Amino acid sequence: MKIETQNLSWLDIPKSIWYFLEKDKKKSLFYFIVIVIAFFYDLVPAYIVGKMVDFFTGYTQGQSLSLFYFYVVFVGVTWIVASLIRLKSHKVLSIASKKARTRARVWGFERLTEFSLGWHNKENTGNKFQRIFTGAEAIEKWVLILRRDLLRIMANSVGVLIFFLFLDFKFISLVLIYALLFLYVEFSFGKKILRLSNDFNLSNQSAGGVYIESANNMLAVKALGAKDGLVSRVKDKETISRDLSIQKTTISNFKWQLLQFINGFSISIFLLIAGFASISNAITIGMVLVIFTYFSKLQTSLSEISNLHMDVIDLRSDLGNMMPIFKETEFIKTGNESFPKDWQKVEIKNGVMDYGSGQMGLKDFNLVLKRNTKTGIAGLSGSGKSTLAKIILGLYGLKTGTFKVGNKNYYSIAHNETLSNISVVLQETELFNLSLRDNITMMRVEDKELLDIAVEISNLDEVIGRLPEGLDAMIGEKGYMLSGGERQRLGIARAIYKNAPIIILDEATSSLDSETEGKIMEKLLGEYGKDKTFLIIAHRLGTLKYTDNIAVMERGKVVEEGSYDKLMNNQSSVFYRMNKEKKDEK
Repeated sequence: MKIETQNLSWLDIPKSIWYFLEKDKKKSLFYFIVIVIAFFYDLVPAYIVGKMVDFFTGYTQGQSLSLFYFYVVFVGVTWIVASLIRLKSHKVLSIASKKARTRARVWGFERLTEFSLGWHNKENTGNKFQRIFTGAEAIEKWVLILRRDLLRIMANSVGVLIFFLFLDFKFISLVLIYALLFLYVEFSFGKKILRLSNDFNLSNQSAGGVYIESANNMLAVKALGAKDGLVSRVKDKETISRDLSIQKTTISNFKWQLLQFINGFSISIFLLIAGFASISNAITIGMVLVIFTYFSKLQTSLSEISNLHMDVIDLRSDLGNMMPIFKETEFIKTGNESFPKDWQKVEIKNGVMDYGSGQMGLKDFNLVLKRNTKTGIAGLSGSGKSTLAKIILGLYGLKTGTFKVGNKNYYSIAHNETLSNISVVLQETELFNLSLRDNITMMRVEDKELLDIAVEISNLDEVIGRLPEGLDAMIGEKGYMLSGGERQRLGIARAIYKNAPIIILDEATSSLDSETEGKIMEKLLGEYGKDKTFLIIAHRLGTLKYTDNIAVMERGKVVEEGSYDKLMNNQSSVFYRMNKEKKDEK
């Protein structure tokens, strides 16, 4: 899948940095200005030394040294003051940049949670996190380069140009020709390097994505003997990155050869002009030293620009890869209203949902979930059962049709409000490499009474009993230390602990034996579930005997409804046929 990136203009870079500075904007701007003024001071000591050279050139025995002492004291005091100002500014801006980096990472993760599943399916998880991580690092590095290098180079270069404006036109003409030629070469090569840098970053992110995806599925890698294939894939990705990096180095080296030729030729011409100006008494000997120092400083500044240009090209590319995440608009459909407290039904009418990939969604779908009832959903694989769960959770949006909670449009309700009122147990419970306790509570404030209820209903007692550390035992990457049935029981416990009024069970007991499933369902739908609304999606049709009503789905729509007994006793029903086919398979 092609990664969406953005070629940021140079003006977009400070805008992006400004965005992440947030509360530190005013303070950072103030200290940026302060540090620029402090950097202009870099030109002062050289000028004072030139004045001291002129003083001693014309010095006669017995002449007062008070002016010399003034120069010495002035340089010493101003040096200390300017240095302290710079150090203070660097500290403040460094702290601001670290905060900005943290915001980029946290906000980036937050943005990922707000996007639709359709958006997430366009790109693998490793790539997305690689974009955020490198972009966040780029924010901090950009501020570092600004405060340490770019602002100093700008202040010194502007100061030198202003100085030469007041000398003979030959000096300013040479300086301008030299600077323009240098920058022309630098930015001409920079375009080629930027293209290679973008390609390198995309390749590097792809390689990083392989690393992360492989590490996240290490159990499968080892169990399936996939090591050689993955190592080969990583090698191929890294080889592409290496070759692109070598091309960048080759072009950069040739650029530097050309720039050094320009530097050597320019300094020779400049010294020649300065020498003749001194012979004709147009400038003093001390001023020759100042002129040479300033021109050397300009050369150094331009050379630093060339060095930094490589870095800023990479950082521009890193930032350009991350910023689309903050400008993307393919969000989960949501509003900002509260979830109604007095709702009596959840209703989808003439609902249509299209994945856009040919996969079955929903078509002319109609369903009513009455409050405090238990509704079952049956259907063959691919009929749209799990799609329905994702739509109710707000992970996908209806293309057309109405979706209401009580009298309120579902999509006018804030998504966080929806998730606070709906809990779900998926067939594949996603677990974290944390303790059993943290996986149940999902790091919420612990309620011991509710935790005990969740453990008891989900039959996790025996699992906790055999673990040496009980609830505090770590369960491994993706819960690999637990069996499939134990992971599902943990998922049920997690949903119970959340204690939402609406609970969706999406093939939640498919890995459990019939006896364990029966015990859990009786307790879950009994006393605990009497004031809750359940949507039970099941492939094992016997699970649905606990429901009040069953909706049977085919090709993304409800084709029949009724109680378990009613449908089972109707030999012409789709539900009866499905049940019979399953028995025949056994």
